[in-house]
Amino acid sequence: MGFLDSKEQGAAALVLVLGVALIIALTPYATGLVGIPVLYAVFAPVHDWLALRTREKVAASAVVLLALSSAARCCDGSPS
Repeated sequence: MGFLDSKEQGAAALVLVLGVALIIALTPYATGLVGIPVLYAVFAPVHDWLALRTREKVAASAVVLLALSSAARCCDGSPS
């Protein structure tokens, strides 16, 4: 009885190896993948509030500009 006797065991091993390779390949992007839900949680209420008072596109544009300006202010390299 060998390790990979059947086709199903070979396919399972291949899926496992490819899954590990995918995790290793996505590791450099982990910060961004974790940051996406955080940014959503921060800016979704702002967008919802603005969308009630303006058009959807205006609210979306304002939230994007707010996010970009806060990121530029945070990470511009100058001391606080």
